[in-house]
Amino acid sequence: MVMKERNNKPLHILQGHTHTIKNIEFSADSQWLLTDSEDKSARLWHVDSGKQKQVFHGEDAALSPDGRFVVTMSSDETMYLWNAQTGTQIAKLEEREEKATTITFLSRIPLAFSLDGNYLATGSTDRTVIRMWYTKTGALKQVFTGHTDTIRQVAFSPDGFLLASASDDDTAIIWNTQTGEKVHILKHDDFVDSVVFSPDGLYLATRTLVMTDVRLWLIQTGKLIATLPQCESPIFLPDRKHLMAYSRSKKFIGTWNTKAGAVVSKVTLETNHDESVNLSPDGRLAALSTANNTLAIYNEKTGKQERVLEGHIDDEFMPTFSPDGSIIAATSHGQTVLLWRVD
Repeated sequence: MVMKERNNKPLHILQGHTHTIKNIEFSADSQWLLTDSEDKSARLWHVDSGKQKQVFHGEDAALSPDGRFVVTMSSDETMYLWNAQTGTQIAKLEEREEKATTITFLSRIPLAFSLDGNYLATGSTDRTVIRMWYTKTGALKQVFTGHTDTIRQVAFSPDGFLLASASDDDTAIIWNTQTGEKVHILKHDDFVDSVVFSPDGLYLATRTLVMTDVRLWLIQTGKLIATLPQCESPIFLPDRKHLMAYSRSKKFIGTWNTKAGAVVSKVTLETNHDESVNLSPDGRLAALSTANNTLAIYNEKTGKQERVLEGHIDDEFMPTFSPDGSIIAATSHGQTVLLWRVD
């Protein structure tokens, strides 16, 4: 059923950036939104009001899940830690080593906060070392070494005791955050570009860059449970029993049982578009930005299109759902963010 037209209009239009927006990130409570841009600024927005809260200097940025901290990186790869609510600088994060030559060009150095906001993990200027910092002081806590090529993403486990990293050396590594030691080296046959922990911290999903396979791993043993060929956008569902991913080539949304790795369902999207799809955290909706600059919302259970949201949408930018699934954000004309309510 097509929703009423008024429900398809943007809830807020966030304006302020003067150059292309590179990334959008929500806080865990869906109340705050951070954007960073090629205009060398990061901006914090209040989702309910659509008002800008703070502006930070830096071309790349990340927001802590609890909304307390922001980290930014300037064009010379200097990192700063900020109090998100006051805009006060907490620390300049010093690597204390001579900057090495980059192995592979990467548009963003990986940045990730722990769920409780107490720790920050950052990639390094040589792209092969990870550092872990205390957010309250900016002091260095741990250094992780072992990758031999560019690190593309880092992520903390829900309890913060583990850290996962994805690298161009064809591995994902799970680290002990207290000791800095490797727990498991998960071998692939392709660059690994993403790592996602399950909400209970029992499983890890990885994705390869070229072959676009999603792989499901049991963290306790490091055992491979299942391989999902030609899939992307993996999410663990709130029931903690299922993993969902989208097959771009075959245009279906698949659901797998995490314990057995067995396919539970496959739903074909009724679309002729070939763009990437983002899945809502609750497993209800799928968002697809099309080549004709529209944003289509699909029902994940039926595969049918439910809505087409109003506004000019940048088709090269992946739309982003808020953690509670109630809001979706996308860029428009490069410099503006549109927010819609989709619950």
